Amino acid sequence: MIGCMLEFLRGEARPRLETIAMGAAALGEPLRSRRRQEELTRALEANPVASERASVVALIYRAKNARVVRGLLNQLPRGVDARLWALDDVVDDLAPYTVGSGRGAKFELLTKLLECRPINERAMVVVSDDDVILVDCLFEDIFLLMDVAGLGLAQPTHHWSSWLTHLHSLPRPHTKVSLTSFVEIGPIFIISPEWVKPVAASFRGAAMGWGLEARWSNLQSFGLRLGLVDECRMAHFAAPAKTYDRTEAFTSMRAILTETRVRYLENLMRRHGRWYADEPAPRWVRTDS
Repeated sequence: MIGCMLEFLRGEARPRLETIAMGAAALGEPLRSRRRQEELTRALEANPVASERASVVALIYRAKNARVVRGLLNQLPRGVDARLWALDDVVDDLAPYTVGSGRGAKFELLTKLLECRPINERAMVVVSDDDVILVDCLFEDIFLLMDVAGLGLAQPTHHWSSWLTHLHSLPRPHTKVSLTSFVEIGPIFIISPEWVKPVAASFRGAAMGWGLEARWSNLQSFGLRLGLVDECRMAHFAAPAKTYDRTEAFTSMRAILTETRVRYLENLMRRHGRWYADEPAPRWVRTDS
C-alpha cells in the first residue's frame, strides 16, 4: 500500500520520504548485513548454469569487492562474455576477464568495455556495479521474463536487505514485471539485443551517469519498453557512493535534463502496467498480438 501511494508523490515530498527510509534502513543494518552475507555465500558456492542464450556482462570493479564480483559471475550463464575493468589493482582470478585498469568516469569506462570487441547480435547485455548480487534468482530468469514482457531495458527490484536510492525500485506484491518510465543507472540494468546500440549511444557525455534515466525514458517514443522485474531481487551491499566529484555529476545531470526536457527524474518514477503473478503473459503483450 505504501509503495502504491508513493507513485503519486512528486517534487519535494518523495526525496524526503526516501531520506527517512534510508535512515530506517541504517537502523536495521546489522540484520540486513547478515542476510546479504548469507546470500553472497550461496552465490559463491553456486555454479553457473548452462544456457543457449548469448550474454555479456560489463562491470567496473575495485579489488576490495572481488568476492562480490565472483558471486555475481556465478549467477550469470556459463560462457558469459565477461568484460571487466579494474579501478585499482587487477585481482588474480579476475584477470582473465579484465580488459583494462585505471581510474575514469563510470560510463566512459563502460563504453570502453562494450566497444573492446564485437558483441554477439543476440546477446543480452548486463551492466553491473561491483557490490551487488541477485537474491533467489539467476540472470537467466530475468532474461526470460524480459523476453516474454518485450522489455528492451530492465532491472531487478531491491531485496529488503539491499541499499537503494529510490523507493520506486522496491518490488510490488503478486507481480512478475512492472512497466515503468524509469530504469535506474545502477546497480544492475540489462539491455536486450535490439536495444544495445541505442542505449550504449546514450552514454555519451554522461560521466557518472546521473540523469541518463531521462534519455532512456525518451527512447520510449522510439519503441523502447522499460521495466522493473519484481519477481527477481538484488542485494546492493553499500549505500550510494560519495567518493567521486558530485559537482561534476550534478552538472552533467542538469545538462541531460535540459536536453531531454525532463524537470525532475521523480516525474518519471511511475509504473503504468503490471504483469500479475497469476497471468501467463502481460496484458500489453496480449494487446500487441
